[in-house]
Amino acid sequence: MALPITVTKPSSTSYWLRGNSYVIRWEDGDPATYPTVLLTLYKGTASIGTINTVNNSASAYTWSINTSLAIGTDYRIYALETNI
Repeated sequence: MALPITVTKPSSTSYWLRGNSYVIRWEDGDPATYPTVLLTLYKGTASIGTINTVNNSASAYTWSINTSLAIGTDYRIYALETNI
């Protein structure tokens, strides 16, 4: 089972550059029940891949954006609490 949680950083107005590292932050929901968070990158409405699966209680992950990622303004990061 997975539950969506709120990504607090980046904001919808953030501008990130390929080849740099940035911190993704989320509101931890229930790390006792759901110890991991699945971070997924979307372009528009399509999932283009998993960023990483990380410890929920950390509430943050530093992501290095691959230089091969296409330039665009319609990217979104989604976070799901999981028990995997």
